[in-house]
Formats: sequence, C-alpha cells, structure tokens
Amino acid sequence: MKAAGSGSLTKSRSQIVPSILGFVLIAAAWEVAIRISNNPILIGISGILKAAIDLVTDPKQRYLINIQSSLSIAARGFLAAITFGIVLSIVVYNIPRLRMILEPVFNSIRNVAAVSLIPVFIVLFGIESAKVITIFWTAWPAIFFNALYGYSAVDRDIIDAAQVDGAGLWKIFFYMRFPLAIGNIITGLMIAISGGWISLVTAEAIGSNSGLGYAIIQSTQTFRYAEAYVYILTVAIIGYVSVKFISVFERND
Repeated sequence: MKAAGSGSLTKSRSQIVPSILGFVLIAAAWEVAIRISNNPILIGISGILKAAIDLVTDPKQRYLINIQSSLSIAARGFLAAITFGIVLSIVVYNIPRLRMILEPVFNSIRNVAAVSLIPVFIVLFGIESAKVITIFWTAWPAIFFNALYGYSAVDRDIIDAAQVDGAGLWKIFFYMRFPLAIGNIITGLMIAISGGWISLVTAEAIGSNSGLGYAIIQSTQTFRYAEAYVYILTVAIIGYVSVKFISVFERND
C-alpha cells in the first residue's frame, strides 16, 4: 500500500512541477521584455500584484461585481447550451431522417463565429440577453456533435447482445448508448466551456456595462494598465479552472 501511495504522490509531483515551471518561465520572460522595451504599457509583476490587492480591497467591490456578472451570464448560457445540445442530440440520433436533414445545416452554422453575430444579438435581444445567446451559440455545437459521435461509437457487439435479449431501441439508447457516450459529452463540454468563455468576454468588451470583458476595456481606456492585466489574468484563471474541473469527471468516467 505504501509503495502505491508513494508512486501516486511521485506522479502528482511530476505533473505539478512542469506546470509551475512553465508559469515561472513566462513570468521571467515577461520581466525581461519589460526591461528591454521600457514600454509604460507593460507592467511588472509587482505592479500587477499591487493592482490586484487594490481591486480586492476596493470598498466598491468592482472586481467581485464584474466577476459575479460574468459568471452569472456564463452559467445561464452554458446551462441552455448543455440542455439544448444533449436533448437535440438524442432526438436527432434516434430519428435518422431528421439527422439527414439537420446535420448538414448544423455543420454549416457552427462555422459562423458568435463574435461576428454579437451586434445582431444586441439589436434583437438587448445587451444582457445577447451575452447569454453568444455563449449558447458558441457552446451547443460542441456538445451536440460530440454526443452524436459518442452514441455512434458504442461497440456493435454490445448492441447486438442487447437486441438478442429483447431490448428495444429506446432502452438500448438510454441504458447503453447514452451512458457509454458520457466521456464524449464531457469532452464536448470542455470544448464548449473554453470557446463559450472566450466569446462571453469578447461580447462584454464589445457591448456591455459590466463583466470582465467590460472591465478590461474600461481599464485600458483610462490607462489603468495594471488593473487591466489583473482582469486578463482573472479571465485566464477562471477558464483554466473550469476546464480542469470538468476534466476530473472525464478521468473518472
């Protein structure tokens, strides 16, 4: 038991150390770039940390309000995308004629970047709803198509054995195809979260009065570059943690 525990600990350390080293190298390269360029827009790590402390301790809580705004919109958009993507994939997969009609259409429209539609969304639905729809538009195709692939990838021998035992179409789907496709659905969800989060921040930067994207634009326009870097790092950290959190379920599947 000790040997197994020791091996697991060593493996964890071997994964953590390179990750930390990567961030250290980027930080070092950043400091070198600042000293070489002498550009006032580039802020040192100490300056960014000071700005972070100022934002966190700000009595107006602008930092926390902007994070909360982005996370609230993201939750609504992703929930809609997950629900729509999974339900649609179940219907389309089990109705072959419908799949023949809709799959080429979905393959076409998923190539239309949500960012290019943000102005249209704002005009049609208003700023707040436009941000939710931007995430939804970006996220649902990844969930939908990964789910479809997962349903189709189930071993045919398993399906044949179930049919011999008298299992019907829907029973086979919900007891075999769907559970075995969970890994693919989670992969689709990871892709959706990454793309949707980027789209949300872009939407907030283009047209919004709150959120992390809005805060980045406001900070740069008022020459508070250290503050802008804090918000940019916050976007990166939230995106990274979100994907890592979902990946835990993928490994446990």
